[in-house]
Amino acid sequence: MGVRVIEKGKTGAWYPMNETAVQRLNDPEHITGRRVRIGKFYFPHGSSAFRECPNCGKLTCFLGDSWGYDSETLFPPQIINNGGVDINPRSMEEREARNNGVNDAVQCIHCGAITEAHHSAMIMQTNFKGGHPPYIEEIQRDMKVAIENAKHIILFGYSFPSDDFIYHSIFAARKRLDDQLKCSIVGYGSGAPDKWLSGQELKQYVEQNESDGVAVVYKNVKPLFNEKNIRLYGKGIPEVFLFNNAVSKTRVDQLLDWC
Repeated sequence: MGVRVIEKGKTGAWYPMNETAVQRLNDPEHITGRRVRIGKFYFPHGSSAFRECPNCGKLTCFLGDSWGYDSETLFPPQIINNGGVDINPRSMEEREARNNGVNDAVQCIHCGAITEAHHSAMIMQTNFKGGHPPYIEEIQRDMKVAIENAKHIILFGYSFPSDDFIYHSIFAARKRLDDQLKCSIVGYGSGAPDKWLSGQELKQYVEQNESDGVAVVYKNVKPLFNEKNIRLYGKGIPEVFLFNNAVSKTRVDQLLDWC
């Protein structure tokens, strides 16, 4: 995926390293003076920033003109007047398209065709929508493999609704292969204490606070994991990270390193 360079204010195209390049750089016999680590972020339902090229069918992802939480160009150009935000054209073709009234024009980085807002690739909620773009299916397949190889799943503010049947089936299959997969639930419940609950404490909390949102998540998750491998934190986010109102390394370790 081509993205913007985010260093020193440059706006040129940058193509992040793939796994093969990382393995080569990290090879002890290939001295480079640095080590590289990559992670994956999956968008299995698609994204409003995705554009499916009508010409070549490939993915272009719009990531804005600046790198920052307060970026006004976080979302792609809009159909009408770009939502009042001035988004700089990234090419002469984009500029020409916008001058001709195509306010939502984003150029495909692969073949140069102009994409519009109706080319956004998204699957809404249940995944029953037909005609998935090939890269959405590729994302889902890659995520399935990652889940199959995982040792610890963190449901971070995710309710695991029953209509997300694809993910229910993935975890059900994972349990049949190996019932040792651990699951941490992070959510909010009005009656939850500021600590991790598991075993008998967790059962007692769920019985006494059945209507709490985080207790409902536990009930959704319970059939898909071994009970002894489920724990719950119910004071929400960012409290799960905090100690004395500051981010705590110990608390972060407690979240990530439950093995």
